[in-house]
Amino acid sequence: MKYIVYIIFSITIFSSLQSCGLPYCKKTQFDKNDLEWMSAYEINDTVLFTSTSDVDTFIVTSKTINNPRNTFIFDLEQGWAWLEGNNTYYATASLEYKLYHSKDTFSGVLMVLKKIAEEKSPLISFSFGGWYSDDMTTDSLANYQLNNHILDNCIIINHSNAHKGKHQKTINLDYFIWSKSKGLIEYKLKNGNIYKLHKLL
Repeated sequence: MKYIVYIIFSITIFSSLQSCGLPYCKKTQFDKNDLEWMSAYEINDTVLFTSTSDVDTFIVTSKTINNPRNTFIFDLEQGWAWLEGNNTYYATASLEYKLYHSKDTFSGVLMVLKKIAEEKSPLISFSFGGWYSDDMTTDSLANYQLNNHILDNCIIINHSNAHKGKHQKTINLDYFIWSKSKGLIEYKLKNGNIYKLHKLL
């Protein structure tokens, strides 16, 4: 009888684990290289972007990093959220911004970094001036020249990998460029006006 009870108990525990009934079925963690994507800005950093006819002011309003201290599934460092059905703890990070462009002001989540698999690079997505990018791998890097300097860690967001938001104010963007080390470095409007990173105040 005790043997049968033990088998039933074991099956119940195993089933609970399989169905994510106990703390965390999956946890991921950013490594040092992943976190370099968050190193370009601190809260309240103010950046100027200059074109031939105008100057935009860009301010970083929030910076959040949620990175588990370890990936042990029974560690309750996220609190009691697992009791509410939140059984995954993906490492995430984000930046929020405010942009003063011409007579308009834009604000919101600028960049989101998410690691959904420990063995893979994080996914990254952007929103800027009412445009929203697809999720992209942080391995999708390109070279770009800015003010006679070649940056080899850039992601180019344009109409092939981003869409315009609905029912909201938007900038008439052609593209914008994000550098792993410098953050937002350039954006171009459909009218040909190009705004380039001027300096960090």
